[in-house]
Amino acid sequence: MAVITVPVTEEGIVISGETAQALGCRTGSLAEVEIRVLPSAEEIQDRALYYIVHHLGDAVYVGDPIWLSDAWKLPLKVKGLEGVFGHLILSPRGEVIEARSTSRMELREAIRAARANLPPAR
Repeated sequence: MAVITVPVTEEGIVISGETAQALGCRTGSLAEVEIRVLPSAEEIQDRALYYIVHHLGDAVYVGDPIWLSDAWKLPLKVKGLEGVFGHLILSPRGEVIEARSTSRMELREAIRAARANLPPAR
């Protein structure tokens, strides 16, 4: 069974003809649709923060989630430093996709590089 994620608009839930054909549906055929309400952007951000506290440390936090075509992308930020140091990718259901997210090592390297570029303290 194919799974797709579609937005709920003022018109309701719309699956385009192009998407239906890509899923193997033909004009005039019937399709069974199962509806599952997914976490909101705020709930996604909360899940990301929980993950960060338990896996990346309390100096790391996330910015606002951005919906990609198949997942949520949240920028990783660090207290006391400017900029984005990586991204956390969550599935539509709110599970962290580690293979697509910035690793702990990559995050540490980005932080180390940013600190190396800071002006010396007076």
